[in-house]
Amino acid sequence: MDEAHAQTVYCINRLLDRAQSHLQLGRPEAARTACQAVLELHPENLEATYQLARLAASEGNYAAAADQLDALKTICCEESLLREYYSYHFNAGKVERAAAYFRRVIEQYPQSTAAWYWLATACLNNNDFKGFRQAAVRLQQLGGVNKHILYDLAELYVRADLVTCAERCYEACLTLDPGNAYYRSGMANLLKKTGRADEAAVYYAGLLDGASARESNHASWTNHLMNLICTVGYTPEEIFAEHQRWGAYCSSLAVETVHHAGEKRESGKRLRIGYVSTDFCRHPVAFFIEPLLTMHDQNRFEIYLYANNEREDDITHQIRQRPCVWRPIIDKSDAEVSALIQEDAIDILVDLGGLTRKNRLPVFAFRPAPVQISWLGYAHSTGLPTIDYRLSDAVADPPGMTEHLHTEKIYRLQDCFLGYHPPINPPEIKPLSCLNDGQITFAAFNNLAKTNDQLLGWWAEILKQTPNSRLLLKDSSFARDYCFREAWLDRFAALGITSDRVELLDRSPSIHDHLSSLGRADIMLDTYPYNGTTTTSESIWMGTPVVTLAGRSHVSRVSASLLTCVGAPELIAQNPEHYIATAVALAHDRERLQMYRDHLRGMMQASPLMDFNGFARKIEAAYRDVWRIWCVSQGKE
Repeated sequence: MDEAHAQTVYCINRLLDRAQSHLQLGRPEAARTACQAVLELHPENLEATYQLARLAASEGNYAAAADQLDALKTICCEESLLREYYSYHFNAGKVERAAAYFRRVIEQYPQSTAAWYWLATACLNNNDFKGFRQAAVRLQQLGGVNKHILYDLAELYVRADLVTCAERCYEACLTLDPGNAYYRSGMANLLKKTGRADEAAVYYAGLLDGASARESNHASWTNHLMNLICTVGYTPEEIFAEHQRWGAYCSSLAVETVHHAGEKRESGKRLRIGYVSTDFCRHPVAFFIEPLLTMHDQNRFEIYLYANNEREDDITHQIRQRPCVWRPIIDKSDAEVSALIQEDAIDILVDLGGLTRKNRLPVFAFRPAPVQISWLGYAHSTGLPTIDYRLSDAVADPPGMTEHLHTEKIYRLQDCFLGYHPPINPPEIKPLSCLNDGQITFAAFNNLAKTNDQLLGWWAEILKQTPNSRLLLKDSSFARDYCFREAWLDRFAALGITSDRVELLDRSPSIHDHLSSLGRADIMLDTYPYNGTTTTSESIWMGTPVVTLAGRSHVSRVSASLLTCVGAPELIAQNPEHYIATAVALAHDRERLQMYRDHLRGMMQASPLMDFNGFARKIEAAYRDVWRIWCVSQGKE
């Protein structure tokens, strides 16, 4: 090495050290200047290039970060750098460019499992399913029995809706490492997703049993409890007991004691209402909450939205236009969110997610507000003792039936606890399908996670008792996974139903297409024990009657509440035999089917479900009532 080159290397190392020091001292501009000086000496320096990309990304400028890396001619296969490369290009909306880069890496390093993994990821996120399959197969060939690669593959296969391949990878992982919590959780989530909740429950329970229960993360509990309400092998009392167990676990983590400020807590004040949700975006919860946000009386209520959104979209923008205070909390800890809510002096804090994915229920364990309420998003008691009320109604939770299944006090709203706002510019209502081909079309478009073998047996019996009928089911895996599709047809074949009577559809690409597909059905069959909510509402809106079975807990009575509210209680069955008989009788009554097709939308429009102003006043009256009760308990009235 000549002296000039050695001097250059020395200068580069000094500049890189200086850049690192500037970063540690919180001086990003000085660090950027040092890195740029390095590139003047050595344009292909990886460390300086990636550091400049990180600085751009830290400012939210992912396009600049991606462009910085694309200026490199050097090909690198180091996993951590490939991960960064993908992250910046993904966030910049340049996934196709990332895929092209990973292919160049593979040309130079064909045995790099990291490069094949990130190529598979890029192809998947670019909707290049052929490229994804090729990369995934090659990755599996290279990985062999490497459990880490098998697990990564399983996760990718789940995202690609190739559930059969995913299940095989999880099985292989568990063979190699039976006690691994990640592998068990992955398998449980897959079983739940594919309508095998009782099998999934065994895996979830293993993750939470014994000493591990105290140390298990919040996501494991969330998945376990969400799955339990889909099962048929557990009683409502057993399911509630598990929610109580989670509530005790969650409460034990909230070690801080909250003291609510005493000022301005009188009963007649303008109330500050805080709504906490992950779903202030294109999600069913947003469709139910958005009309209320629009109609709130701003003179009497001040609204705060604590948004745990992972993404924002057109619905987020629409919600943010409402007269509300927007508080992003996605990057804050539970204690930090609790402190923020206290700083905002929220009077009533309302959870809109329950134990659904990415929920922030642990915040409520700190009791940051004097009155705390659970509503929407989760069809069960939270089990959390610091939540005071759960909003419901007398059909979803009849007096005397479900109180013992709640840690919260049930506050029953008049009529229905929901309000429905249909999408803008919905499709026209279609003529009855049976009038076109003489064949009765049943459909069940709820999430497959809500299905089970017992329910499939009922549907098979309905088909047997209704000659010249068929059943439509919908899931994206039906279109992408041939083996999964055949497995479902085999399940019906075992029940005596041939494949020509079951049509397995892909997920609809848009809400307009989804609503239009509801019109293909003459009769919608609800799931049990976990009823539909959004799907039931959408079906009614499109003139398709929904046959439901009302059980003895809230989760199996939501459709009953909706149907009662629109004036169609005759579609509510009280036992499995009645459920089957109701569907069969309706299938044989074309006159009734035509009546529903002609009038259900109008019945819904005239019902309390779409009286947005009345619904807002009803909710506000409930808030006033529970606030008055709290004030009395504090001697403030």
